[in-house]
Amino acid sequence: MNAARKKEEAESIASANAELSAYHISKLIGSGCYGAVFLGKHTLSGRHVAIKRVQPFDDAEDALRLLREVRILKAVKGHPHILNLIEVLIPSSDPDFENVWIVTEALQTDLHRILYNKEIGRNERLSVQVCLRYFWQLMAGCEHLHSLGLVHRDLKPSNVLVSNGTLKICDFGLARSLRKSLQLTAYVVTRWYRAPELLLSSEMYDCSVDMWSAGCILFEMLHRKPLFPGSSPTNQLLLIQQELGKPALHDLDYCTNPNALSFLLGMTVKKTTSQLDSLSIEVQDMMKSMLQWDARKRSTALE
Repeated sequence: MNAARKKEEAESIASANAELSAYHISKLIGSGCYGAVFLGKHTLSGRHVAIKRVQPFDDAEDALRLLREVRILKAVKGHPHILNLIEVLIPSSDPDFENVWIVTEALQTDLHRILYNKEIGRNERLSVQVCLRYFWQLMAGCEHLHSLGLVHRDLKPSNVLVSNGTLKICDFGLARSLRKSLQLTAYVVTRWYRAPELLLSSEMYDCSVDMWSAGCILFEMLHRKPLFPGSSPTNQLLLIQQELGKPALHDLDYCTNPNALSFLLGMTVKKTTSQLDSLSIEVQDMMKSMLQWDARKRSTALE
C-alpha cells in the first residue's frame, strides 16, 4: 500500500471512530461506489463487527437503495445463512448528518477470495464435498429469501461471506420484493452471473434469476473459474449458447423485446464441448436444472 493510500485509510478510520462512540474501528476492509466497510469491535461486549458507512442523501436512488437494504436485512434477520444485521446508526448530535452506519456481524472472508487466493496453487480446487456443503448453505439462504417473496438479484462469489465453514449471503442493495411490483429493472446482477432474461432486457422475472446465478457459482466453486466470463452482454449470450445450445422459441416467452429476440435467434453459434462433462452425473443434473433458458423450468432453492 502506498503512502497516500495509507494516509487516506488512516483518515477514514479516524473519521469513523469520531462518529461512533459505541464501537472502535480498527481497519478498512473494503470500499466501493456504495460506501466503505470497516472492521470494528463493540467497546462493551468486545464483539467483532463489520460496519458499512454509506452517504445516501446526495441522490434519491441511493437513499431508496439504503432504505430497501435495511428493510430486507431486518426482514431476514436471524437466518443462519444470511448476514445478520445488528443495528443502524446515525449521529444523534448532528441534524445535518451525512453518514449512515450499518452494523452487521463480521465474517472472515468471502467466496471470491477463497477461490482466487494467490497462495493456493492454480490447479488446486475445493473438494466436491466442500463445494456441495457451501452450495447447500447458499440454497438454504436463497430459499428463505424466496419464501418471503424477495429476490437478491446480485448473487456472486464476492457477495457470499464465509467463516469457519459457514456461508452467509450478503449485500442486499439490489434486492427487491416481488410482492410489491412485477415490473423490475433488467440491468442488475454482475454480467457473468446474469440470467438470459436479464440479458434480453426483460422486466418480468422472478426468483429464478437467483437460481441461474447460483448455478454459475456452483460451477465456479468446482473449477475455480467462471462459467460464462462474457466481455459484453452480446458475448455473454454467445457463451451461454455455446454451452447450452440455441434456445427453442417457446423457451423465450419472457422476451417481450422483438429486436432482442430477433438478435438472439439470428446469432451464429458453434456448439462447443460442454464444460460440465468433467462433473459427476449427479452434479451435472443439478447444474442443468438451474441453467435453463426457460426460467419456468429452473429448479427452486427448496428443490
